[in-house]
Amino acid sequence: MATLRVDEINKILCKRIEQFNRKVGIENIGRVVQVGDGIAHIIGLGEIMSGELVKFVEGTRGIALNLESKNVGIVLMGDGLMIQEGSFVKATGRIAQISVSEAYLGRVINALAKPIDGRGEIVPSESRLIESPALGIISMRSVYEPLQTGLIAIDSMIPIGRGQRELIIGDRQTGKTALATSLLLGPGDFLVHHAIALGLHTTTLILVKGALDARGSKLMPDKKDFGYSFPCDGPGHGGTCDISAWDAFYLAVFWMLNTVGWVTFYWHWKHITLWQGNISQFNESSTYLMGWLRDYLWLNSSQLINGYNPFGMNSLSVWAWMFLFGHLVWATGFMFLIS
Repeated sequence: MATLRVDEINKILCKRIEQFNRKVGIENIGRVVQVGDGIAHIIGLGEIMSGELVKFVEGTRGIALNLESKNVGIVLMGDGLMIQEGSFVKATGRIAQISVSEAYLGRVINALAKPIDGRGEIVPSESRLIESPALGIISMRSVYEPLQTGLIAIDSMIPIGRGQRELIIGDRQTGKTALATSLLLGPGDFLVHHAIALGLHTTTLILVKGALDARGSKLMPDKKDFGYSFPCDGPGHGGTCDISAWDAFYLAVFWMLNTVGWVTFYWHWKHITLWQGNISQFNESSTYLMGWLRDYLWLNSSQLINGYNPFGMNSLSVWAWMFLFGHLVWATGFMFLIS
């Protein structure tokens, strides 16, 4: 029978006691009282900050934007279909941030800066606060450096400087998207390009991505890496449209602070104006007659866009053609609805 050695047991116990680390913390936890239209109302989060990130039990995240005396309004960064009344919400103690990194070059991301191109996760090098102080007036200077687009007609007749905003307007089928795509692929100055497809028609989006992938990798090997974002998650899906704009801006600011020029392309200013003016109307429109079909098409648009293969004979699968047919049915029905 083995004998117990008291001195060894004493040493083991002392070592375990020295290594014991008891972490004590206070968590700010609330409860859901109402959820709908991308907004959740929470009670119990008395110490929450404006713009703070919160996490729901089922994994959805949100941003606290409306602080009232009895409840807090949370903008959901997701559909929120699994959030139930009475479920718990935990404040993270962190203000909403956007991840930025050089790894975003050449990637297709959604409104939350998550990759949707099937090429693996993106490891960000740093992050920036969404509500961060603007650059001071002293650090700014007037436009002094020209932007060479590589298009003779524009460079010779329309002077564009770095730091300016240009609006490309015109009737339908006049080459506005083709002009923007030419700027992305043209032999002009080396710039980081961000193409924000907020409100862009799905078929146009497929063509733009195909041009970037095909011509950019074959004809312009030195410009094959483009940063371009895809649309927000669509109407009726919370505050992801807001996040899309913030994400695009701070990804561009990342390059500016690293002394690299950048150009951001926005399509369809009509939708952007609507999104900036009254996002609640944009969400409520999903309850119209054909809103359910539109939401379904938005949910599945990324699979169709990423499945586009410009080099194959059968570029679009049968499912993709069904998607386009459904998109045509919705568009036709919408025209009859408003006519």
